[in-house]
Amino acid sequence: MRRLSAVLILVSILCLLSSCATINSSKTVSGVHPANVDLNGAKSITVMPFTVDSKAQLSGQTGAAEAQTAADYIRECLIAELEKSKNLKYKTSGADVAISGRITKYIVETEKTGTGSGFIRSVVAAVEYDIQNTKSSAILAKNNTSISAESKAYAAEKRLPAAYTLIEPKLPRISTVILQDVQPYTIVNRISLIKVKRNRAMRRAYKLFAEGRYSDSMQSYLEIYKNTNLFEAGYNAARLMQIKGDLESAKKLSTELFTKFKDTRAANVLHEIENQQKFVKTE
Repeated sequence: MRRLSAVLILVSILCLLSSCATINSSKTVSGVHPANVDLNGAKSITVMPFTVDSKAQLSGQTGAAEAQTAADYIRECLIAELEKSKNLKYKTSGADVAISGRITKYIVETEKTGTGSGFIRSVVAAVEYDIQNTKSSAILAKNNTSISAESKAYAAEKRLPAAYTLIEPKLPRISTVILQDVQPYTIVNRISLIKVKRNRAMRRAYKLFAEGRYSDSMQSYLEIYKNTNLFEAGYNAARLMQIKGDLESAKKLSTELFTKFKDTRAANVLHEIENQQKFVKTE
C-alpha cells in the first residue's frame, strides 16, 4: 500500500513538473498576407465594368435592375480602394492586369416567420470574377464569392425594407475578397505559442516573438526543431508562418508534426489554416 502511494505521489510530481516546464502564452498579432494570386510582377491594374450574367438567377425585372446596381457599386468600391493602393497603380486604360466580374445570382425571398406571425425578407447575391493579364489575355484567376442579408421580422409585409437596402451594406465585402487576390492584406490573429521554461534556446526564440520580431523568432524556432526534433519548437514555427501569411509552409509543417507526434495541437493549426484559406473566397 505504501509502495502504491509512493508511485502515485511520484506520478503527481512528474505531472506537476511537466506542467510547469511548458506554458501557453497568447498574444494578438497582425501579419501581412501576400496577394492570393500571382500577378507576375504587374505594376498597374484596371477594373472593367461589372455586369449581370445573361444566365444569372434573378428575382424578376426588379431583381435584374437591382443586380446591375449592385454590380456598379462593387466596381466603385474596388476602384476607390485601388486608387489608394501602395502596391498597384490604378489606370483607366493601359494597365498590366484587369479585373472583370458579373453577378450570377440575385435572389430575393419574402417568407412568413416560423410562427406565422410576421414576415422576413432575405437576399442572396453571388459574383464571379476574372483577373486577366491584358498583354497576353491569359486568365490569371477565375473565382467567385457571395453574400447574404436578412431583415428582422415585421408584422406587416409592406413594412419590410427593400431588398437592395438590405444587401448594399454588405457589398463591400465582395470587393474586399477580390482585393485580397491582387494585393497584400493584413490579418489580425490571436495566437498561442508554447513557452518551454527550461530550454534556453526556446526562451530566446520566445523573447524575439514578444518583441514583435516574428521572422527572427520563426527562424529560431525552425532551427531548434531541426536540431532537436522538439514538437513545441515546430509548433511555434508553424504558428508564426501562419501569421506571416505563409499558409502553405505552415500547413506542410503542421502536417509533418501531426504525422510524427500525433499531437492534436498540430491538427488544430491545420484546421485553422484550412478555414483561413476558405475565408478569402467566402462571405
